[in-house]
Amino acid sequence: MLRILTSSKASCRAQRPTQLKQLQQRRGHAGDAKAGGTLHAAAQPSVRTEVHPRSMVGDQAFARRTLPPVPAGISQPRFVDIDTIRRSYAPATWSRISLADPVLMSFQARGIGNFVRPAGAGNLNTAVDTVVNAKRLMLCTGFNVDRNMPETDGPVGVAILAYACCRAGKQVVVVADDLNAHLVREALLILDPGCLKHIEIETVQAARPADMRVLQAILDRYDIDAMVHTEVPGRNKDGAYLNMRGIPISDFNAPLDELMDVANARLMSTVGVGDGGNEAGMGGLSGVPPAQNGLDMQAVVPAAHQVIAWNSNLGAIALGEFVLAAAGKGASCTPAAFESLVRKMFSERAVDGVTRQAALDERVENPNLPRHYNYSCVDGVRSAVHIGNLLQLQDIAHNVPLAWPGSGNSNL
Repeated sequence: MLRILTSSKASCRAQRPTQLKQLQQRRGHAGDAKAGGTLHAAAQPSVRTEVHPRSMVGDQAFARRTLPPVPAGISQPRFVDIDTIRRSYAPATWSRISLADPVLMSFQARGIGNFVRPAGAGNLNTAVDTVVNAKRLMLCTGFNVDRNMPETDGPVGVAILAYACCRAGKQVVVVADDLNAHLVREALLILDPGCLKHIEIETVQAARPADMRVLQAILDRYDIDAMVHTEVPGRNKDGAYLNMRGIPISDFNAPLDELMDVANARLMSTVGVGDGGNEAGMGGLSGVPPAQNGLDMQAVVPAAHQVIAWNSNLGAIALGEFVLAAAGKGASCTPAAFESLVRKMFSERAVDGVTRQAALDERVENPNLPRHYNYSCVDGVRSAVHIGNLLQLQDIAHNVPLAWPGSGNSNL
């Protein structure tokens, strides 16, 4: 198995005080964004001179020409060369991973079919490659649609991904606010109580401006290979965090997109999983529609790999199933277990992010479309659809033998 190139621990630690100072300088005075002031312009981090054959390009001139511009104060993620990664895979295996994309894009009511990734951003396949090859991962989640109202999208997928990584022998730390950290714990207790003993969970409080020292300390505490944000609010170009309705949500959501920005500044592997364009990691996308009230909700913090799915749980589950397949393990959970996970989320004060209800498969009329209905589960769609997607992903990942780079089998 090919390994991701990283700096030595000593080198990284030596750079961290300087990186923190640079990050603080890019954000300007702590109150600038909140008061509407102008953030200081940031110098783009240089691409490393060593060439990693699977996830970055050493030609700095090429990288500068290819990477899209980012707003001042936002760090550019590490460049990804999709073609180079693809060539390291057997064609049949690469194509099999690609079959998951139509499942993730099977519902496009929010316009995700119009999303276009910026040049240099990775996709589902490269995200799978990153997570499969990582030994230590940081998984972030938590999108509260209102105060004390976390949604079912995010914690379920992260719990399944964390469980998959644990079964595959990887070290995992989950980062979330208190409410969503609790939901992930409860989900892991259903999936495997023993697995929970091996997973670290860090909590971050909702606070503006973000306490960069706290976020930096969390990242310093763990020697991770990759960071995955699943359904995490991302601030827009004005520094505001908005939900799909265009309502500000910064007062009750942890600023975890800042953690991704720190990771990007360090040129770490970052993965963003989102379903609307207003999530951490979705920076640089084109084709993102405005919020329902017309405000610009698009997140500005990008990820090196952008996984777009009609619900974010599904994107995280796809990553988890391929992690298990690469480790020679079976599927993550049964349909009955998945339903138990969602019911548990409801019993622990989570709601469906669209209907805002907490009763599985409760039918709710769409206020904007008379005689059209949503169902309380995840993102307004009934549980049978989510379970069907789960089974489709499991079929893709597990029902055909796949060959992974470094396995010695190049025929699949």
